[in-house]
Formats: sequence, structure tokens, C-alpha cells
Amino acid sequence: MKRLIIVISILLFSVFFYLKLNKIDDWVDFLYPNIEFVDEDKVSEGSQIFHQLVPNPDSLFNSCILNVCKILYQEQSEIPVKKLFKFNLRNTQGVAATGGDSTTVDMFLNTNYITGFYNNHDKSDEETLLEITGIIIHELTHAYQHSPKGAGGYVNRSEHFSCVEGMADATRLKAGYISPKFRKPGGHWNDGYKTTAFFIDWMSTQDADFIYKMNQSTLTITPWTWDKATNQILGKSVLDLWIAYQKFVNPNGTDPVANFTSSDTISVTYNKVVFTDESTEEPFDWKWTFEGGIPSTSNERNPTVVYKTEGKYSVKLEIVNAFGLDSILKSDYVVIDKNPAGILISDLESIVMSQYSDSPKGEDVSKLFDNNSSTKYLTFNNSSWLQFVCKSNKKYFLNKYTLVSANDSPQRDPKSIVLKGSNNGKNWIIIDKKENIAFTNRHQALDFKLSNKNAFSYFRFELTNHSGDMLQLADIQLFGVPNV
Repeated sequence: MKRLIIVISILLFSVFFYLKLNKIDDWVDFLYPNIEFVDEDKVSEGSQIFHQLVPNPDSLFNSCILNVCKILYQEQSEIPVKKLFKFNLRNTQGVAATGGDSTTVDMFLNTNYITGFYNNHDKSDEETLLEITGIIIHELTHAYQHSPKGAGGYVNRSEHFSCVEGMADATRLKAGYISPKFRKPGGHWNDGYKTTAFFIDWMSTQDADFIYKMNQSTLTITPWTWDKATNQILGKSVLDLWIAYQKFVNPNGTDPVANFTSSDTISVTYNKVVFTDESTEEPFDWKWTFEGGIPSTSNERNPTVVYKTEGKYSVKLEIVNAFGLDSILKSDYVVIDKNPAGILISDLESIVMSQYSDSPKGEDVSKLFDNNSSTKYLTFNNSSWLQFVCKSNKKYFLNKYTLVSANDSPQRDPKSIVLKGSNNGKNWIIIDKKENIAFTNRHQALDFKLSNKNAFSYFRFELTNHSGDMLQLADIQLFGVPNV
């Protein structure tokens, strides 16, 4: 009985909300599509929950259809005619999806998701029915909204993606099926879903018909962009509006602080570098400049860049948040050494080991050969040997090796090196010796070229630090040609 009362109360609230705000009584002749409801998973818990909460599916579907159309459109003549609404409950992946053609809406809802939501929300009938209704409204928006033309296709964070998913959640929000508690600062207007929906909702305070006009703008703007749409509707750029919105959400914010790292600042042979934004204070716009890189610029938060020409290259990042901007330039940050005389042996499958096994978690000897200068090897000893064994004991003529300094504590850097080669791990031949090595910067690479006439499958570095009782190194790279 309690469950039935909750269901009836929610449906009555929905009807009252739209009668009051949207004058649904003016749409008494609204043309509903025929409904075809199929339960493909009748025995599941999710199916049983759905039927308990939705004793009259047709009534719920019609209510959701009308609500969506009243939010997206002002006149019935503007609405795309849908003759058939096919709704399927099924045991599948995801939450829900909508397809169909110009006259048919084909939607499914995952019974597994219903079960999970119900159990994760203390088996609340009220919350679960609100969620089901909200999902249906979101998916129906996709069926009735216009699609933006030339906006990049349905790819994550494209203008197309953020337009259709943001509008679907904005419709759900306006209908009362997303809690205001999900509004938060940060993100980007192209994030889609709730982030974009709350932005649209805020712009609706500037123009009560914003959602309607935004939907109509996709018919008149080609290629469609947020900037063109907001300028057309509100006379302001999307950036200015986003900044104003961010200040509304978080009035006590501060200027951003730009910073970034990369997967590797020393890229040899396999010359692809992944950059990671580590800026603070919720930036929402990124402008990267990559000297010598492809692409040379990027607006992604964490871009991947390819370098094809040997050399040292600078990287610049400019960021914006609601309260200001900042930038950072790292000169000669990326070093590309194509080394045509050899391949990067240390990228090949191998066995690596060290004299000691006392490294902290995440700082073991494998980090020396991961081609990543942001990780490191550390031992609580002032000296240690480190060994690299080629797969299947394949032999290589070593032409060059590179050492990369770690992130801190220069006294832990190796001061002296003895590099040895072997083909059985027992009998060793000295390949190279170095004394008084000095790194001048953190994450710095030092190259050592060799004239080596012997091919080896085992390579061992014997390292001693500058001072103290710890030894560390970020990366070792070995270059050579196979003995064929």
C-alpha cells in the first residue's frame, strides 16, 4: 500500500508540475505515438521492481513523452511526429539507449541497472521510480530533439556530444528528475550530461526559453557550435557565459596555477609523448603549444604528441578558469634522439633485476626500463648493480646508453658507472666506465655513445651515488643493433 501511495504521489506531482508551469491542458489533442512495451527479462529482480513501481507503463510513457515535448517545443506543429514508441526491458549492458527512425522510437532499459540502483539506494521505491522516470525522459529527449549539424559527430567532448547529452539531461533537470545536489564547479561546457545540463539550466535564468531556442538553433546554425548558439540566443560568447556560470557556482574561487608533466621527456625511436595537465583551481580551457610536435597545438586536457625530428623542444601550456588565466613554459623539455644506428633495446621484452630488493613500492628496478622519466628506481644503499637481460638471450651490439636523473635529491644520483656485458650472466666484460657524473637538472638525460665491437645479451650497470645512503635513477635506455 505504501508503495502504491508513493507511485501515485509522484505521478500526481508530475502532472501538477506541468499543468501549472507548462499549461498542458492546452495540449489536450496532443498526438501520442502507439506504445509497444516488451519485457524481455520477466524473471529478473529488475523486471519485478519495474512492474511494482510502474503498474501502468503506458501512462508513465505518455506522461514522459508529453513532458519532453513541452520542454523542447512551444507549438505542437514543431514536434517531429512519432507514430510508434517501442520500449524494451532487457538484461544487457549499459543503462539505456534510444534508436529508431524518423517515425519510430526504439528504447531499452537495462534490468540489471534497475536492480543495482534499487539495492544501492536502500531499496527506496521513491528514488528508484524517480530514476526510472528520469532515464526515460533523458532517452526520449534524444528521440525528439534536433541533431546539431557539422558539430563533430558523437565523440566524447565534441560539440555534438555535449549538445545532445547536455540537452537530454537539461530536459530531465527541468522536469525535476535530477537533484540540484549534483551541481558543482569545474569541468567544461563540452563535458555533456549533468555538467552541461546545469550550465543550460543557468542560461535558462537569462532566457526562460533557452532550451527551446537552443534546440531550434540546431536547425539554423551550420556548423553548429556553442559559441554561435549562445551569441544568437543571449548575445554573449559561450566562454563569457561559462565564466559567469562558474562564478555563480563557486563565488570564492581563485586564479588557476598552470603545471603539467609527461609520460616521458626523453622519447627515442618510439617518439610519442603523453602530456598530463596538473593545473589547479578547476581550469576549463587548455591551450598547448608543442615546438616540433605533431600536432603543434592542442586544446585537449591531456594530449598525445608525436615528434619526428631529432632535437630538444619546448612545451607551453596556457589555462583559463572562471577567475583568470595562467601559463607555464618548459624550455627544452622534450628531447628526441632518433639514433638511426640502433633500436631502443630497453623497450624490448626482458628480465630486469637489481642487487637489492629493498626498493619502496612503485620504485623497483622495473621503473628504470619503463621509458618514463616521471618514475624512478630507489635503493637504500649507496651503490648497487642493475641488470638487463634480453629476451631469449638475443645478442645486441650496444652503441649508446642514456641515463635520466630522478625527481629530487641530487646527492642520490649516480656519480660513477661501470657498464658490463655478458652472454651467460657469469663472465663479464667491461664496456664503459664513467666517473664524476653530474646532472644539472631533474629529469635530465645524459647520453653516452660507445664504440663497441662485442654483442651481448646481458647488460649490467654498477652505480655509486654522490653521497648519503640512497641511490636513485629515473631511467636507463639502451641502444644498439642485433647480432644477425
